[in-house]
Amino acid sequence: MYRMMKLTNAQKQAVATHEIGHTLGLKDLYNKSNNTNIMYGYGGSALKASNPSVKDKKGAAIAVR
Repeated sequence: MYRMMKLTNAQKQAVATHEIGHTLGLKDLYNKSNNTNIMYGYGGSALKASNPSVKDKKGAAIAVR
């Protein structure tokens, strides 16, 4: 909770979107080439994303089949 308080609203939205991805069955991505995707497991550039990437959407579509 303490760490969330330090985030901007856009970063909080990115974290919430990431966590919703987990509820859809998406796993964290740890390959550095995925560092701009919302499901990137280490935060980083993904915290700047406010919308799922094309890769995120493709992964979600596969997860809900």
